[in-house]
Amino acid sequence: MVRDLAETAFGALHGLYWLTANLADHGPLMMAVDDAHWADPSSLQFLGYLLRRLQGLPVLLVAAGRGPDPEGDPLWQELVDDPAAEVLRPRALSPAAAAELVRHRLDAQVDDDFVAACHGATGGNPLFLRELVAALQDAEVTPTGIAADAVTAVGPPAVGRFVLEHSIPIVSFVPLLMFAILFGLSMDYEVFLLTQIKEHYDESKRPTRAVIMGLANTGRVITSAALIMVCVFTSFVLNGDPIVKEFGVGLAVAIAIDATLVRCLLFPAVMTLLGRASWWMPAWLSRRLPRISIEGEEYFAERPAHATR
Repeated sequence: MVRDLAETAFGALHGLYWLTANLADHGPLMMAVDDAHWADPSSLQFLGYLLRRLQGLPVLLVAAGRGPDPEGDPLWQELVDDPAAEVLRPRALSPAAAAELVRHRLDAQVDDDFVAACHGATGGNPLFLRELVAALQDAEVTPTGIAADAVTAVGPPAVGRFVLEHSIPIVSFVPLLMFAILFGLSMDYEVFLLTQIKEHYDESKRPTRAVIMGLANTGRVITSAALIMVCVFTSFVLNGDPIVKEFGVGLAVAIAIDATLVRCLLFPAVMTLLGRASWWMPAWLSRRLPRISIEGEEYFAERPAHATR
C-alpha cells in the first residue's frame, strides 16, 4: 500500500512536470510563487521536483519567501538549500544606491543632505523610498539641503499610506469565529458579575449597594482573567500566519474593551441608573420561566427564619 501511494505521488508530480514542459513549448514561461514558506507540502514537493528538472527548459521559477526558520516547513528549507536554486536575499539600499534612485526619480540634481534625509526616513527600503519621493514631488519640495526637514514631515504619512493601501485584507471567516469566541468569554464574565450582584440584591434589596458590592467582589477577578487572555492572544502576533495575527489582535483588543469598558463600567452604570427596574419581569413571564436557584432565593428566604429561632 505504501508503494502504491508513493507511485501515485510520483505520477502526480511527473504529470505536473510534463504539463509545465508542454506550456513552455509555446514560449518562455515564468512561474511566480509568493509567500512560498506558507505553501502546503504538496505544492512545495512539486516546486522541488520541478526545480531539479529545469535544465534545458525555457522556464523561470521564482519563489518568494522567508529565510531559514527552525520552526518552518522542512520542505521549504530543502528548496532553499537545493544546489539548483539561486537564492537572492534583498537588503536595504546603501546611501549611494538610495542617492541614485532619488536622482533618477526626481530627474534633477539632488543635495547630499536631502538624500541622507530620505535614506534615514525609509531605512533604505526601495518601496518606501519610491513612495516618499512621489509624495515629495506631489508636495513640490525642492531637493535641497534646506528642504531636508520637509522629508521628516512628508515621509511618515507617505510610508503609512503605502502600508495601509497594501495591507492584507481580513479573511471573511475571521469575524464570525471571533464573535463566537468573544460571546463565550464575555458571557463568562457577565454571569460571574451578575450572580454576585443578584446575591447581594436578594440579601439587601438595595440595587445600588448590590451593584457596588458585586463589582467590588468580582472586579479584580474579571480584570485578572481578562489580562491573562489579552496576554495569550497578543502572543499570537508572533506567529507568521497573517490569519493567526488577525485573531490575536482582534481578540486581545476586544477582550480588553469588554472587560474594562463594558463589564466594569457601562454594565454597572446602567444597572445603577435603572435601580429596581433592572430586576422587573412581567408576571406572566415569571410564571412560565423555570425556577433555578443555586444558593439563591431559597437560601435567603430561610435566613430570617433561622435568625428568629
